[in-house]
Amino acid sequence: ILRVNSAADDLFIEISDLTLANGFTTSEGGALHVLGGQDAWVRLERLELAGNVATLYGGAISFTPSVPTSSRLEIRQAYFHDNQASNLGGGALRIYDHSATIDATTFASNTTGGNGGAINLFDSALTLARSTLSGNSADDFGGEQYNGCNDYLVITRPDVIAAIHESFLRVGAEV
Repeated sequence: ILRVNSAADDLFIEISDLTLANGFTTSEGGALHVLGGQDAWVRLERLELAGNVATLYGGAISFTPSVPTSSRLEIRQAYFHDNQASNLGGGALRIYDHSATIDATTFASNTTGGNGGAINLFDSALTLARSTLSGNSADDFGGEQYNGCNDYLVITRPDVIAAIHESFLRVGAEV
């Protein structure tokens, strides 16, 4: 649906109060693909992303800025559902080589043939707060989310951490 391929400095994109549905690409980001852009800053608020398909990464969104350390992605109050990355990963979202903050967002029923049913991270840092991940699936690793290499995931909901800890204990793991 939306493709941004830019070498521009100070790239800023803000999208709010919109539904992006039923997009399709044979590449990355069925609804939104941001590639390039120095000091890229993408802010997404109050969006619904539904039924989007990418054959590679990021069924709904793929974010790959050219200068990772100075680029950022912010997602607030969004609803990602029924998106699909057919082959490689990130049923709903692919975050490559930069930092992101996701707040008050739901990821439900997203799928991938690769890694990360909801979110695929690679060399990235993600802060996930007050959000829900439910019913997402991946054929390889990470039904809800998948961390690739050298990633940092910060979850700011202690109840989520407690539930994960309890599920490990129920199956006999020593945590």
